[in-house]
Amino acid sequence: MKAQMKQANKANARFALIIGEDEVKESCVMLKDMEKSEQQKVSFDAIIEKLCAEVKG
Repeated sequence: MKAQMKQANKANARFALIIGEDEVKESCVMLKDMEKSEQQKVSFDAIIEKLCAEVKG
């Protein structure tokens, strides 16, 4: 996963979504804010709303 995070940084991605086995079982994703180096767990149902809110500030 470290290589994927480096690639996201190179691409100047603002956010990265991390989906592993645990996240699939819990129906969620880890939303990583690449600018702030923060991450939080967000449900599948709320991801679009959360991303829109983050982008709007």
